[in-house]
Amino acid sequence: MSDTQPQRSKRVRETRRFDKTQLKAAGHGRTVNRDYAAHFFRWGWAARQIKQGESILDVGCGQDQPLLYVLASRKQTVPDVYVGVDLNRLVKKSACRWADIYDEFDFVNNGRWLLDNPNGYTPFDKAVCFEVIEHMDVEDGRKLLGQLHYCLRPQGLMYLSTPVFDGYRAANHIHEYTIPELQSLIEESGFTVKRRIGTFASKPEIRPSLDEHERSVYERLEEWFGGDVLSTIFASLHPDQSRNNLWVCERKSDEG
Repeated sequence: MSDTQPQRSKRVRETRRFDKTQLKAAGHGRTVNRDYAAHFFRWGWAARQIKQGESILDVGCGQDQPLLYVLASRKQTVPDVYVGVDLNRLVKKSACRWADIYDEFDFVNNGRWLLDNPNGYTPFDKAVCFEVIEHMDVEDGRKLLGQLHYCLRPQGLMYLSTPVFDGYRAANHIHEYTIPELQSLIEESGFTVKRRIGTFASKPEIRPSLDEHERSVYERLEEWFGGDVLSTIFASLHPDQSRNNLWVCERKSDEG
C-alpha cells in the first residue's frame, strides 16, 4: 500500500442504462455480529486517537493488519512510525514505508528487543493491544503488560481491549479477567487507568441499566436496528455491564 493517497484520474464514464456493480461479502461481514462489529469500531476509535507524526506500537497486529490500513487511509492519521508485532506468521505484510512488521515475534518475552537492539526504536507514544491478553495465562499477561510499559515513553498511552469475565469463558481464551482483577494487574504494571469504554454487551444485561432517556432512544432505534447493533452502541455508555472493555491507560513516569 502506498503511504500517500493516489490522485484520482479523470476517467471517461461509459454511457449505460444499468450499472451492474454490486456490494460483495469479501471485506465485509456476512452477518451482523456484535463481536465482529466491535472489532472494526475499536480500530476506528483507535485511529481517531492517533495523531500524525506519533510513534505507534501494535501488539497482536493480526494477519490483515487492520489498524495499519485504517491509519493509512487518511493523511491525518499517518504516524511517523508504526511497528506491528504478531506471534503468528503473516502471509502478506504491508509495504508502507513508515510501517515495520515483525511476525512470529514473541513480544511477551522479547518485547524489550524493539528498543534495545542496535537499530532499536525510541519509546513509543502509544501502544495498541486489542484482544490479546485473554489468549495467555495470568503470569504471561503480567509479562505482556510489563513489556508494554517498557516500550512506552512516560505518560505514553496504552489502549487495551479484552473480554470481561462473566462466568463463561470463550473456548479459545485461556484467561478472561474480571474488571477489578485486570485493573489491579494494570496498576501493578505501572499504569494509571484513565478510562474504560464498553465495546459490546448483551441485550439482557444492557437493557436494565439504561436510564429513562437512554431507554427511550433505545426503543426508537430498535425499530430499525437489531440487538447486535444496539449492544455495541449502548455498551460504550455502560462499561460495567459490557461483555468487553477497552481500557485507556497512561504509563507512569519512572519516578512515580
